[in-house]
Amino acid sequence: TAGGWKLMMHIEKKGFEMLQQNLLKSKTVVQREMTTAISNSVKGIHLAAKNNVAVGARGDLKRSIMYHVDEENLVGVVGLDAPGRQYGIYVEKGTKPHWVPRAALERWASQRGIPVFLVQRAIARKGTKAQPFMMPAFTNNQAFVKRQFTTAHKKILEAFHG
Repeated sequence: TAGGWKLMMHIEKKGFEMLQQNLLKSKTVVQREMTTAISNSVKGIHLAAKNNVAVGARGDLKRSIMYHVDEENLVGVVGLDAPGRQYGIYVEKGTKPHWVPRAALERWASQRGIPVFLVQRAIARKGTKAQPFMMPAFTNNQAFVKRQFTTAHKKILEAFHG
């Protein structure tokens, strides 16, 4: 063009295939290492919660503590499944005074040789004392969880930098 600039550009695909391979490798490495860190973390918290929980008349609450790892979305969950989901929060946090149906206490009271009415009356007057099991499991495992993710981070970096 008259009086103007002319710009020419040449782009090569050199190294493009290698870049694609590295990107695919990075996704695989990150997915694998993060899944391992999440899985180890939730298993550790799960075990701690099971060790922390007070075992009642049938042990339902302890058996209800579960974990799940969603590898695709990189999510781990520790929580309560049925039947513990219905009353686990009351064990964790305690309750204010309330009247408990006889049927809910019969097995527990009979195993301890206590008349059901006395247990009902005590709960109606005082409520129930908190017996935390989930929050201590999370709190006491923070350093463990941090180590899992620090290890994953190091392995991811090593995969790319040798």
